[in-house]
Amino acid sequence: VERKTEQRRTHVGGFGICILQEFTGIGIGRRMMSVLEKEARGMKLNMLELSVFGKNKIAQDLYKKMEFRVAGKFPKAIKSKKGFDDDVIMYKVLKK
Repeated sequence: VERKTEQRRTHVGGFGICILQEFTGIGIGRRMMSVLEKEARGMKLNMLELSVFGKNKIAQDLYKKMEFRVAGKFPKAIKSKKGFDDDVIMYKVLKK
């Protein structure tokens, strides 16, 4: 978890995770998210944010199960060899 450095956003943390396709669906992502959230609470953060590929419905479903909400998306913001994809921004307010 990385604390945002802008003065007005130091209460927010960001992170990224990556799980190989063959290891999805067995609880690794959920456990990683739980550890990251615990770390964020230990850092006294009030909010977590992340971005996820628009086509990555598996990850988006996991984040929604972990109580993240969609803040918005940047259409075609990600360019790869396969073409363009949306960049979906999600957040979670950490309960005290």
